[in-house]
Amino acid sequence: MAMNRLKEMRLKHHLHQYDFEKMGFSATTYRKSEQGVRQVSWDEWRKLADFYNVSIPYLQENDRYLVNCKYCKAEFNEIRP
Repeated sequence: MAMNRLKEMRLKHHLHQYDFEKMGFSATTYRKSEQGVRQVSWDEWRKLADFYNVSIPYLQENDRYLVNCKYCKAEFNEIRP
């Protein structure tokens, strides 16, 4: 679940939920996002991914299907049937 990754990244960086007020999240909003009570918008995913310097799929825990192109080293989601 993506919300576990949000909490994992926050704790890894020694941050509190109220630290995200500078980015436009109230502590309550961020807490609800971590708990999965609130849906995170694409703009919010982008802000969080930029802040943590990771990809959006990584934050959403879709990274298990990420593969690297052996020619250009770009990262993309592998399509599974």
